[in-house]
Amino acid sequence: MKKLFETWRFLPSPIAALYQSSYLIRRGLFTAIKPTAESITGDVLDFGCGSKPYRPLFANCSSYTGLDIYVSGHDHKDSQVDVFYDGKVIPFEDGSFDAIVAFEVFEHVFNIDHILG
Repeated sequence: MKKLFETWRFLPSPIAALYQSSYLIRRGLFTAIKPTAESITGDVLDFGCGSKPYRPLFANCSSYTGLDIYVSGHDHKDSQVDVFYDGKVIPFEDGSFDAIVAFEVFEHVFNIDHILG
């Protein structure tokens, strides 16, 4: 049951509206992400993936890899991280992915110019 509630925390459902204070915000994100996600093919990197809440929207991609920083202020108990990194060097060669997505993560990145550069 806990896993189901965790999924509903990000994906809009009528039940989530009953207990989730951020339902309208999450529903807006879902609605905005869905059309673009459905058009992405190839290999996708989810930067700052956490529990990969939007993974189900990327049905047309070849692979979906989650990257997150290991020391992040939480225990990653519910995370679905494929690769951890040190927060400085992203451990993939240039051109390894056809698309990179990041949801609700940049506000946590202190060296944003370095990461995006």
